[in-house]
Amino acid sequence: MKLITAFASRRNHEAQMNPVLGRSWVRSSHRQPLIVDIPLVNTCKSDISRLRIIAKGSMIDPRLKGRATEIANHLTFTHTVRSIGNEQHFIRLTSKEVITRPQVNLHVTVDGPSGIVHRSYSIQPRIEIVKKAVPPAPATTPPKATATATTATPAQTPSVPPQLKIVPPAPAPPPAPAAGQGATLHAGRPGSEASSIATAIKQLNGDLTRLQRLVSTVQHIATRQAHTLEQQRYEMEHIHSKARAVVGKARAVQESLDHQAKQLSTLRANVAVLSDDFDVPQATPAERTPTGSSAKA
Repeated sequence: MKLITAFASRRNHEAQMNPVLGRSWVRSSHRQPLIVDIPLVNTCKSDISRLRIIAKGSMIDPRLKGRATEIANHLTFTHTVRSIGNEQHFIRLTSKEVITRPQVNLHVTVDGPSGIVHRSYSIQPRIEIVKKAVPPAPATTPPKATATATTATPAQTPSVPPQLKIVPPAPAPPPAPAAGQGATLHAGRPGSEASSIATAIKQLNGDLTRLQRLVSTVQHIATRQAHTLEQQRYEMEHIHSKARAVVGKARAVQESLDHQAKQLSTLRANVAVLSDDFDVPQATPAERTPTGSSAKA
């Protein structure tokens, strides 16, 4: 039980101390160098200078198959580690090449004092769709009517056409990020980095909660098994005590039988001695002749 508890506590401690790579957040668009932010969770500020980061990537076109296409579209990245406050850190990866394919496969390795972490990402840079707004048409000014001394009849009053105001169409909202590909943050949105890191931390807290529930379940099962083993050990000791009592009784009976056998042997010896002391001599044939016969002779 103590071994299982120590192992579970050690696994929980390692899970809390090892660095974790969060979701990828794309900062660039298609036909631009790829810029990706990856949150670093469970990383101390003192360990940032000792991190060794390796990033490899390649552009992929799902319509084209073959390893040669992936090698030809290999990407080279530069990285920087940035911080928001004292506890929120993230890696910013910037490619030297311009993205010309619809998909990028990214592999990130972080080697630090607490261990090595690997994670792969499948990224689809967003494609900016620019819509041109329709320029407003020049407004026409209706002619001003001059006041006259005579009163105009309703039929003679000239009708002034109403002024038309052309409103340009509202710009379309940006496209939503594709599901399963990592959310896209638009640059310039206030608090976007903090909210993304907070979301990643919330997800990790949920994973830690599930891990703690699993450890609690394992501990409960181990406690029940320990209780069952203790009960079985008590029953075995009870059986052993009964067996020892039976063996003791058997030995007592054997000793009693041995004692009685000795007494019987002594009794037999005494009977034999008494029979020797009272032994009557047997008569000879001559002595067995009847008295009458001897008189006749």
